[in-house]
Amino acid sequence: MSGILQSLQFAAQSLRFLSPAQLEHRAKLVEADFKAIGLKYRLTGQEIPVPGWQGRLPYASYQLLGSQCDIDHAHRGDRRHTSMSGGGLDRECILYFSKVSEWAHAHIPQLWPNGLRHELCDPNSHLDTVCEVWWLSKIVGADFNSVRHAVPATPGSKRGKNFDWQVIIPASAVTLNLEVKRRPGDIGRSIDVPKLKWKSIFEDVDKFPEPAPPDVLNVGCIRLFGPISRDVRDAARAWLAVTPRVSGLVFHGPTSGAYEDFAVITQPGLEYIKLFFNPPDHEDRTYIAPFWFARDVPGLSLPDPRPGGMVSKSPADS
Repeated sequence: MSGILQSLQFAAQSLRFLSPAQLEHRAKLVEADFKAIGLKYRLTGQEIPVPGWQGRLPYASYQLLGSQCDIDHAHRGDRRHTSMSGGGLDRECILYFSKVSEWAHAHIPQLWPNGLRHELCDPNSHLDTVCEVWWLSKIVGADFNSVRHAVPATPGSKRGKNFDWQVIIPASAVTLNLEVKRRPGDIGRSIDVPKLKWKSIFEDVDKFPEPAPPDVLNVGCIRLFGPISRDVRDAARAWLAVTPRVSGLVFHGPTSGAYEDFAVITQPGLEYIKLFFNPPDHEDRTYIAPFWFARDVPGLSLPDPRPGGMVSKSPADS
């Protein structure tokens, strides 16, 4: 039995909606993907104790060798995401990758994985690229045979910027232009940095040509590492008010608390954009990602983490 299949079985041991046959199928896809892109990785697995609960959450991940994120580079009070380790930073849940891989092989085989090989094999762009494809999988009714990647915002210009994806939705004759941003720097809000750094969250999202609603819409898709709070919604509305080029913003922020994990915020009159996106499904909502950050250095010991979507493991003072 392959190590990848064992990891998937370990991670999915309590997820009854994933059959053994589906896990075996996903394991073959993941093995082929990692080989095709030449990914350097190490499989890891652990059982995460949950305070107040007798059970443990199984977490199986693939650690990206060469990642810029590393808790061993931290110093006292360091809150940069590059001075942390954990899910979405220097590693990722292998179930999450297997789900994206299964979808991509079925819907964009012309691009996955070989067309995205350069981005996927780089340990510091790999997670961004997987996240892009996850967002693509959430679009409703798209013609994925004609999907375009890295589309020039100004065709014919050698100095112009590219936006990530362009898809056509035939039933409504709508062209969706997507720019995807994964914001690991937002992880401080899951620890002890309550202030939202909204400028960094929206940085470089506006890379589009002029929209032409209702036929051509520009949408920013943002993966947060903190909750979708009222501050996030207020900041998004304020940013859209001064950024008419962007038709709407869609947020995903895995969470175990009282916050939403998905939100669509648009320009006035374009609220129907939410109809073009499926929210996270049941499997998405089982996602866990422990992460480690340094409260003090040297001498780190790891206490129990909180349960749920973005799981925090904080080293305590020794």
